[in-house]
Amino acid sequence: SRNIALLLPLSGRTAKQAQAIQDAILATHKLSSSGMNPIKTYDTANNIESIGNIYQRAVNDGADFIIGPLLKRNIRELASSVKLTTPVLALNRIEESVGFSQPVYQFGLNPGDEARQAAERARLDGRQRIVALVPDSPWGERVLAAFADSWQQAGGELMGVERYPARTTDFSQYIQRILNLDTSKQRRRSLERRLGQKLEFQARKRKDVDSVFIVAFPREARQITPQLRFHHANDLAVYATSHIYSGAPDATKDRDLNGIRFCDTPWTLGSTGESALRQQLERSWGKRASHYQRLFALGIDAYQLIPWLESSARSNQIGYTGTTGILTLDDNRLLHRRLDCAEFRKGLPDTLGTLPVTVTDNPQETIPSTQPTLRWSTNR
Repeated sequence: SRNIALLLPLSGRTAKQAQAIQDAILATHKLSSSGMNPIKTYDTANNIESIGNIYQRAVNDGADFIIGPLLKRNIRELASSVKLTTPVLALNRIEESVGFSQPVYQFGLNPGDEARQAAERARLDGRQRIVALVPDSPWGERVLAAFADSWQQAGGELMGVERYPARTTDFSQYIQRILNLDTSKQRRRSLERRLGQKLEFQARKRKDVDSVFIVAFPREARQITPQLRFHHANDLAVYATSHIYSGAPDATKDRDLNGIRFCDTPWTLGSTGESALRQQLERSWGKRASHYQRLFALGIDAYQLIPWLESSARSNQIGYTGTTGILTLDDNRLLHRRLDCAEFRKGLPDTLGTLPVTVTDNPQETIPSTQPTLRWSTNR
């Protein structure tokens, strides 16, 4: 039986998120037949002790596998510290390479995975020319970059991008610009000036796009989609990341999201088993269970992945079907997620199944000849 230690920031700003991950790990451990040894938890939000010292303390206490840290700065610090002797499953992903000499796996809910698969879903649906509406923030730019990279690799054309500031409620000007409605209005005003009279006029949106990609949280998404319809964009398909969905089914609040397609964890979309685990988490967390669904899935997989990781690190021949998606491991010990996609219908997400594998987000993955929900091989 394993000795697992959790390194999580259980106090401070990210305490609630860390608590959700811990709760999922402990619930999974309790239901596991191998869950003999108690799991020890170490609070990494303690600024007095370095992450390297906390790691060493856990190892000295008998840990033979570490789950965490969660925060990127802690992962960087740990990965660049002295030679690590006990494997680490970090619950986030840093941009820089850790190097293969350190036994650090990186596993997180990377929004880039979702953006790339939203692009693949749109191409699979036959979309060719898209415009994007994203937050004006570094995070928005990273999500857009991942989408654009996958979209262009798959042969799509990104025809325009509009960025909206934080706390916007009126998206009209950004939608008009992205649909070229403002250009149409400018032409009318120019013509009226030349003719010296008012003209009967209906703004015409551009004809060279077939879809829209939006990056938004539920509050913004519920405002963007009616405004798209108001501006005569009913014929455009809309794609998004899972950020548009709160994780709690609400047919009344989400009816304005009808038609939007997005990719999310199978656990959040209810397309995975684990019913005993789900019931236990709902008993423990009540209504909060829906708010932290994706973090619960991360915790469940982090615990259940351990035996697979250790065999996969040697052979890397098969994917792992988890609650966060179908997982594959690359040569840099990064875990990549293959998500389920869904479409909002009658205010509720209706699953469309797992996307077939392409080579755009993990060059080692190969397209399977079997159904996309099955496991696949990876090339070494």
